[in-house]
Order: sequence, then structure tokens, then C-alpha cells
Amino acid sequence: MEQMITANIALDIFSIVLSLIPVVYLLSCQRYRQPMNRHFLGICVSNIFMILGDIPDWLFQEAPSAPEKAILNASSILFYTASAFVLYFFARYIYDYLEISGRARKLLLTAIRVLWSIQVFFAAISPFTGAFFYVTDDGYQRGRLFIISQLVPLSCYLLFSALVIVYRWRLTRREAGFFLLFIFVPPGGGA
Repeated sequence: MEQMITANIALDIFSIVLSLIPVVYLLSCQRYRQPMNRHFLGICVSNIFMILGDIPDWLFQEAPSAPEKAILNASSILFYTASAFVLYFFARYIYDYLEISGRARKLLLTAIRVLWSIQVFFAAISPFTGAFFYVTDDGYQRGRLFIISQLVPLSCYLLFSALVIVYRWRLTRREAGFFLLFIFVPPGGGA
């Protein structure tokens, strides 16, 4: 168990470093001024916060003290909220990249905002209701509505996949492959 904890913390730190590389690149020479670069910057920064929210769960495994419980609650809120922002910024990136306009753009934005709101709402109320998670003397525990925290990203991934399929004529094979990898690698890694 000790080795698994160490390995996961090391992977989290490595992931933060990898996410910082594009952040530095986009901030240098003000590359973030382009809308798609801003969305990509949002993805990277949100990913960093999501990872930072994951680390305390590995650090405080059993019988956490009151301050550690507070840190676990705050970091878990950060994790779930940041994961919603990763999906939100990716949605903005993909519809700008595909140049989606009109009614389709409005529907996509509405769908993403609803899914984002669901994720953030349940993350915020979880310390009080145990919806997504709760913290006991045994550490972080999944809540009774944890499945919603998994269905929101899954819904986003399905929506993104549909967009790539519907708008495939605007993409080269390589671009379609890139988007599909970005869409399917996270749930595959999670599985």
C-alpha cells in the first residue's frame, strides 16, 4: 500500500509538471490572447488544480485529524470542481476548433453549462450531504451520489465524440484521431 501511495503522489507531481509546460508556453509572448489558446490554457490550469485536489486523498489515508479532514474536504471540492472546468474548457476548445455556430453552438454551450453546474453543485454540497464524497476517521469515502460525478464526464465525452463524428468533414484524419484520443484516453485510464 505504501508503494502505491508513493507511486500515485509521484505520478500526480509529474502530471503537474507536464501540465505546467504548456501553461508556461502559452503565457510566454502572450500566446493566450487567441481564444483557442485561452481555452487550452484553461484546460491545463484546471488540470493542475484537479491534480492538486487529488494529492491529499493519497497523503491522509487513515484516521485523519480535524485539520486533515478539513483539507480532505477542501481538496475534494477542488478536485471535482476543477474536473468540471477541464470539461468546460475542452468543450469551448472543441467548438471553436470545429467552428460550430448558430443553434448547434448555443445547444452545446447550454448542455456543457448544465453538466458543469451539476458537477460543481454536488461538489460544493458534498461536505454537508455526502453526495459525491464524505470524510470520516477512515479518510475520504465515496458518497451515495458518486455515480453522478462519473456520469457528468461520461456525458461530456459522449457529446464530444458526437461532435467529432458529426463535424468530421471539417477535420483531417489526424485531427479527428487527436480529438478522439483526448476524449477516450481519460475514461480508458480511469477504467
